[in-house]
Amino acid sequence: MISIRRAPFCVTFVFLVSVALLRAETAPPSLSQRIDNAIVSAHVGPLAERSTDAEFVRRIYLDLIGRGPTRAECEKYFADQDSNKRAVIIDRLLESQEFDEYFSRVLDVVLMERRSGTRIPQADWLAFLKRAVSEKWAYDRIVQEVITADGRGDLRAAAKFLMERDVESNALTRDLGRIFLGRDLQCAQCHDHPNIVDYEQSEYYGILSFVNRSYLFEDEADNKKSYVGEKAEGESEYKSVFLPDDDPARSRPHLLSGLTLDVEPRFDGGTAYLVAPSKQAAALPKFSRRAELARLMTHPANEFFAKNAVNRFWKHLMGIGIVDPVDFHHSDNPPSHPALLEMLAGEFVASDFDLRGFLRQVANTDAYQRAVDYPTEVEWSLDDLTWRIEKCDQEIESLAGKTTQSQAGKYRARLAKSRQRVEVLDERIDGTAKRLTLLDKQRSEADEATKKLETQLSTHQAQLASLNQAVVAAKKVTATIPKDSQLTKTVKQYEERVTKSEQELKATQQKLSESEKQLSQLSTESVEARQSLGRMHGKRIGIVDMVAEARGALGVAEEMERQRLAALNGRKQYRVILAQQQDGVELSASLRKTTQQISKLESEKRTLLEKKQVAVTQSLGQLEQQVTQQQTEIARLQDVREKKRAAFGKTESALRDLMEAISKASLVDASISDVGVDEAIAALNVSQQSLRTRRVEEIQAYAESTQLVGAALKRLEAHSQTREQLLNRQTRIGQDLANLESRLKLARAEMDQIGEKAEQARGRVRRAWERRFAVRALVPLSPEQLAGTTISALELMPRFEREAQGELEKTKENAKDKKLSQDEEREQLASLTRKRIDTVRSTYVSMFAAPGGAPQDVFSATADQALFFANDGRVQGWLSASKGTLISALETISDDADLARQLYLAVLVRSPTAEEVAEVGAYLQQRSGDRNKAIRDLAWGLLTSLEFRFNH
Repeated sequence: MISIRRAPFCVTFVFLVSVALLRAETAPPSLSQRIDNAIVSAHVGPLAERSTDAEFVRRIYLDLIGRGPTRAECEKYFADQDSNKRAVIIDRLLESQEFDEYFSRVLDVVLMERRSGTRIPQADWLAFLKRAVSEKWAYDRIVQEVITADGRGDLRAAAKFLMERDVESNALTRDLGRIFLGRDLQCAQCHDHPNIVDYEQSEYYGILSFVNRSYLFEDEADNKKSYVGEKAEGESEYKSVFLPDDDPARSRPHLLSGLTLDVEPRFDGGTAYLVAPSKQAAALPKFSRRAELARLMTHPANEFFAKNAVNRFWKHLMGIGIVDPVDFHHSDNPPSHPALLEMLAGEFVASDFDLRGFLRQVANTDAYQRAVDYPTEVEWSLDDLTWRIEKCDQEIESLAGKTTQSQAGKYRARLAKSRQRVEVLDERIDGTAKRLTLLDKQRSEADEATKKLETQLSTHQAQLASLNQAVVAAKKVTATIPKDSQLTKTVKQYEERVTKSEQELKATQQKLSESEKQLSQLSTESVEARQSLGRMHGKRIGIVDMVAEARGALGVAEEMERQRLAALNGRKQYRVILAQQQDGVELSASLRKTTQQISKLESEKRTLLEKKQVAVTQSLGQLEQQVTQQQTEIARLQDVREKKRAAFGKTESALRDLMEAISKASLVDASISDVGVDEAIAALNVSQQSLRTRRVEEIQAYAESTQLVGAALKRLEAHSQTREQLLNRQTRIGQDLANLESRLKLARAEMDQIGEKAEQARGRVRRAWERRFAVRALVPLSPEQLAGTTISALELMPRFEREAQGELEKTKENAKDKKLSQDEEREQLASLTRKRIDTVRSTYVSMFAAPGGAPQDVFSATADQALFFANDGRVQGWLSASKGTLISALETISDDADLARQLYLAVLVRSPTAEEVAEVGAYLQQRSGDRNKAIRDLAWGLLTSLEFRFNH
């Protein structure tokens, strides 16, 4: 029961919760959610699963602080049951000092691409970048600083970007285009790009015109210390090498976004320099084109800058850019998600180019946190794909017909006309300004001459007055002494001198009059010229406004055209992906059909084999047995018949002998009547009769035996015919089997061919899915990430800190007179530790990085890398059992399963499978005599594995 005292609080709480829920329901989606919505809405088919905690924690540590998590950090994260723990760890890593340290090196690679150079020490440059990251400078400010830096002041290190490129205008033009605008214009220096229609020579020289006045200055008086100077004059002209007879075109400083330096400020009658160019100092103009480039390059209206920036940092996290390669933004390499890139660029500008905020939003997306595993079952509806392709074709046709080129051409012509009017007026202004300068000089000279004549006139007038007074005085004296000839002569001389002075005075008065007239005329002309110059400047302001208006209208038209082309290219790219998926579906269906056909043929083969082996072969075997039996029976019957025939022959022979004896006895009986003979004859007759009876019986038995043999032979013949039929049937089945084998061979070949095509199609679809961020791309670690995760995996930091402490102690012993403060000691210890970390990092950079000045996102596995891991002593040194390292910890574990778990957790940031545990145990048992060496070999094996080499 709620007390009255607590009731108002509860009501208020319920109200606040209700308001919070209402706001939550109506709050606009975060950038992370809008990113995911854009990716999901642009994708056809299922998405990859969410990454496991092990995959995610390794990935986020590598991407934000350049190393993998330690065993302790892994176990703490895995034990955390908070559903929001991924967002929490993202925030924690982004606010860590390790992020500042690592991302300053990421920016170094982006801006310098591992260029060497000593004009600005690398340590100073990295300190500048670390200051920028730790103080959370906006990305546009960082870029402005490196473009405008001249080597003066406390940000001298920022000039490394310019100085290590020798402030050479062509080198700067290429890298400014690539690194800040995503456009590699190198091949547009001498002519329009031969393969990329977007990259024009005019764009190249538009950038070059901002920097061609800048130069490298080396102060001879200060050990050739470098600075960046800039002149106040100097234009760039160009013409295509393919059109050598054309007149050169003058390039106006401009960027493709439409941001153009149409009109520069004028310094009529005054110096254009704050510091004039000389052998003692680098020139510093009042108006700097390079400073204007920094302003326009990072201007919110410069979509190319914002898009390139978010695309580069998107690739850092996702492994693939929305435009990839990142320095080839053009219509033939359109963004995979144009609307997403527009949105990200707009949000980046709206956030005042907040780099941390951008990374936070992307890292919190489902897209970033997806697994690298492609969904095992990917099924699409062919009808749905066909419908989407037809719809896409309609959109492509519609967008292709909405070009605004003619409107842009009209504004371009208006802009060119306005520019021409400015140029004509500037020529008149230059002429009038020069004339005014000359008039001012002449007027000054005339004024000075007039002043001199006025002085002379005053002098002459004073002299004449004095002479006149002298003449009057002399005449008075002459009147008193009229006969003084010398006095008369003196008066005459005075009078002559007065006459001469009057003539000189008159001449001076005439010159003064002429000089005053000339001065008046020059003053009038000067006023008129000044008024004319003022009117022309006023007119110029109006024409400049017309230029700005035409530029604005052209910018709108060109932006509409760019948006149309972006949408058109996006649809075309989407259609390619749909076609790839359709091809994959059709190939999969064809593969299934062929597989079914093979299954059917194999079933027929099995049936035929059964017929051959069971029905025919078995029957043939039985028949062969019967034939054998029958042949045996025939032989027996023939033997019996032969015996009966022999017995019959004997009886027949005996009967003939007996008949002959009876015949001879009858002859004797006829000649001699003898009872004995008669009895003998009678006995012979009885025997004859017996033999005759016996012969009849034997004849009958022989005949029966012959019949039995004949019957047996007939049966044998029947068996032989049946066997022949079975053999023929067996031959036919064999032929059918051979034909079936041939069909199976063709079907299997077709299946292999279709399977290969289907595999290629799956590969294309997989790459398209990676480009569409529906599955996580598998990307190699950068050299810095390899170094960082080697140190964290092998737990080398305790060893480095202990070694640094030992080195510091030796330093302190050798410098007994000077004691370090605690802060100095901590700083030196940190410096010595960083030195060891840098040694590992530089080892990996030398082995795995691309050459300086080249794009650093190209992966290649080389024999040198393999040999490095296999033979280099530094690797074996990292695997030593030093106190506090992973190897020393593993050597204390006696349980093989626990050792396997700790090893895999440290190196691969995951638990081993049961099979891997068994393999580790078997290996350790096999090498029980040198277990510690076996442990190092196991760690080495994981360290050199592909799983360790890649960020998954």
